[in-house]
Amino acid sequence: MPNPLVSVIIPIYNVELYLKECLDSVIYQSYQNLEILLINDGSTDKSGDIAKEYASQDKRIRYFEQENQGQSVARNKGLDYVNGEYIYFLDSDDWIDLGYIEELVRKSDKQNTAINTNRVLFNTKIQERITTSFYPKKNGSFKLNPCSIDNLSFYVTNSLFKYKIIQKYSIRFPIGRSNAEDSDFLYRYICFAPYIIFYQGSIYHYRQRQDSTIGYIQQSQKIPLEPLDTFKSIYQWYQHYDFLYKYGLPFKLIYTFSGFEINKQEYFHTAKNLIKELKIPSAVIAKNHIMRAFMEAVDMDSFLYKRLTLNTNIFKRFFRIRLFHKNYNIIRLFGYTLYEKIASNANGGGARLESSLARLGFFASHNTLDTLDSGFFYFLTSFFAFFSRKHLHTSFYFAYFLPFYTNQSLRHKSFIILHISAFLSPLFSHLSYPAYLHSRRSL
Repeated sequence: MPNPLVSVIIPIYNVELYLKECLDSVIYQSYQNLEILLINDGSTDKSGDIAKEYASQDKRIRYFEQENQGQSVARNKGLDYVNGEYIYFLDSDDWIDLGYIEELVRKSDKQNTAINTNRVLFNTKIQERITTSFYPKKNGSFKLNPCSIDNLSFYVTNSLFKYKIIQKYSIRFPIGRSNAEDSDFLYRYICFAPYIIFYQGSIYHYRQRQDSTIGYIQQSQKIPLEPLDTFKSIYQWYQHYDFLYKYGLPFKLIYTFSGFEINKQEYFHTAKNLIKELKIPSAVIAKNHIMRAFMEAVDMDSFLYKRLTLNTNIFKRFFRIRLFHKNYNIIRLFGYTLYEKIASNANGGGARLESSLARLGFFASHNTLDTLDSGFFYFLTSFFAFFSRKHLHTSFYFAYFLPFYTNQSLRHKSFIILHISAFLSPLFSHLSYPAYLHSRRSL
């Protein structure tokens, strides 16, 4: 079908200030083969009147009312009445660019789930945009697997869903949760459309309000417990369909928090007890390095430290400069090890060089490596300084003369700072002089 019918489901609750902007962004879409379902979730303001007025003027719009039962119930009610091949969910206080739905339709097919990552947050309090997109920033497609599932970060409002899949597997939003209901729906759905396409196209304008659920959570400074219920539900779902080893589990539902919340210790033990209660296979946990750290930790503080260490170690795989150390020295840039030296040991082990130059025999000489150790940064400093003549004197001073003023006891502390300053001085010359003064005071 070249132009499939898309059913747009919009739950409505007390949004009289924003509803017209939302509805206008839908009815004037470049893709016109739409049916629009407005579900009034017991609004007490004029939202219902506005919705009825739009329904009377556009035959594609159908209006429904219910007592206030929450967004999940309203969305589920919309799913009971849709006729479209595709389903799109839109929040009634947000709006979308006019080409938004057409792009989603063109990107979707029988196996793919298309996700538009272009999402702008609009803060109603300060009346300005505060960000322009969410993860991932790159366009591209990938297949769901144990590594990718925990890196997903998207919302139901940024994707198009096939009604056939929703209906066949009875996928609905969970009732009674005020947080993570999107995640419950999404992680069920993507198992049956595992090829995911990310792209940056037209913009979804998300309105950030102080009286929203997210705003309340941020103000309370507590880790919500609903994501644990969602995780338990997803685990049981994946276990039922035998997806545990194929796709893994979205452990990020458990460990995504800042660590500054007032209930962090209570949450940690509740979450850990849940994992033990579910008896998740250790092989599934082992595929997620952060979750392994979570299970090994004795309390929240020890986990936060482990998580910080893990992030540092990941960074070190790509960037690391460690020079003038007695036992181990390395230069690694963008994942390439340019130079690595290990001190001699009692078993006869000596220095080694890991780079494209390692095949050359003369680099096996320990004296040669010592020369590189002392001179590699000097060379880089001179090279970069060449492109910025006005900083040339700064670079050469720190690269060639400062070592003579620095005694051995300072090498491990200030000397590396001085050399990094020299290395960056063509771009950040102001770093070098304060570093130099600090070193001189320490002598």
